[in-house]
Amino acid sequence: MPHPADLIYQLRSETTCFNFDVYSDLLGGISWDDFKMQWFSSDDRSEKPESRQLLKDRFNTPNQFLLSDKISRLCPLEILWLKWHVFSDLCHDVHVFHRDKKKPHLNISPQSVQISTPNLLSESLPARWVFSLALEKRKASRRFSSKEMPDDFCRQLFMPPKGDDKAYQMPIIREQPFGAEVSGMVAVRSIEKVQHTEEEAEEGKQTIAGITEFHFVTEEIQQMMFSEHDVFLAKLYFYDEPDHPVEVWASQATPLEKGILLNGAIKKMDVAHWEKFEGAKESIFSHATLKIYKAYHAPCDLYSLGMMLLHLLLVNEEQGIDEVYSAVQRLALRLPPMVQGLGPEDQSILLERFQAIMLEEAPVFSKSAIFYSSKHQESIGPPISDNLWTELLIFALRLTTFIPGFSYSRNHGDVDFEHPHLLMAQVIVVVADFSERMKQDLFALRQRDVEIQVVCDLLRKELAERETQQDAI
Repeated sequence: MPHPADLIYQLRSETTCFNFDVYSDLLGGISWDDFKMQWFSSDDRSEKPESRQLLKDRFNTPNQFLLSDKISRLCPLEILWLKWHVFSDLCHDVHVFHRDKKKPHLNISPQSVQISTPNLLSESLPARWVFSLALEKRKASRRFSSKEMPDDFCRQLFMPPKGDDKAYQMPIIREQPFGAEVSGMVAVRSIEKVQHTEEEAEEGKQTIAGITEFHFVTEEIQQMMFSEHDVFLAKLYFYDEPDHPVEVWASQATPLEKGILLNGAIKKMDVAHWEKFEGAKESIFSHATLKIYKAYHAPCDLYSLGMMLLHLLLVNEEQGIDEVYSAVQRLALRLPPMVQGLGPEDQSILLERFQAIMLEEAPVFSKSAIFYSSKHQESIGPPISDNLWTELLIFALRLTTFIPGFSYSRNHGDVDFEHPHLLMAQVIVVVADFSERMKQDLFALRQRDVEIQVVCDLLRKELAERETQQDAI
């Protein structure tokens, strides 16, 4: 059972701050009794009584939602609308972060998102409608630095912070640690000497640098994904001089059947070693190592956003993020052949294929997952359409995959490094389109306008009665 401090980050005079997954449950319609059981320990003496009382006053009153009725049935579209607002606010925060910091966050998870509610109830909106969101910016990625690595390479590398929410972090970050080293062989294809400057000649430097193209052969990286911004440090060892390897800082990886083809800058060496290396052109170095520095960037944040969206849509009382993650990974393996050859005009075909697979993965992808509890499946108000629900799940998968023609990115470093926010700008356009569709579905009907007016009248009546009671006291 989490400590109350994990639930309420800081109880201040004006606001109460919640963890992302806690407020997702609240938006999913969790009752006050279930909320207490889920998040509070009855024998926790460190809990402040005013904390629980404040939460009870807020979340144990009528009219928690706009369209819920007297027996606590909920409107699924209203819940989707509220959860989508959380996701939309998060996307805008990530977009601003990329624009202002010009770097990826790489640590987007429930623990890095804080949702605040005012302690004073709104006079015009239901209790669970009033919230604001903030992305934690201090525990984000940091630029990689190394005295050995050329500055141009360092500028395109960011180290992800250590995080505990593995389901929200791109698998490649966990499976291929930053700076991981592999062993193999090297076939040198070309060597070219770089001319020294006049300054170097005047100083009498007896060192030579150059560039080379080489094929690094190893089975350890056959399943790895690379981006054009990844950086590699290759060390090529002479059999008779293992203590003096040729060092090459490389990039521009081209995957081959066995290993990768790299182009890089040869670290300066003395004339004797240069002549020895030059003589090894088109030969094989049987002992070589390769350190791999992945250029993790904005596409990794898109993956995290996709998983955060799936948390909002699918995590509830009966299934956690681990079950959702497993189902998403199974589905991701089936995606490439399913979407191959489909264009924007083939949307109906894509929806049909996805809906068939979602039936196979029921109840993980069921629309009823939007509710915290299965007892709310007997819902009121307009339902979520099958097409809208399917399109939302497809959107999440576009964020979490690297499938050409389907996903937003080709790989983990597929971004304009000078303008990394442009990738999120594409996402925000789609988010806005979904928001407009939900608003139309929820508020456009005439009969629904009447229902909303009735609920608002009841809300005003309750507030007036409460003020009368307070005046009497």
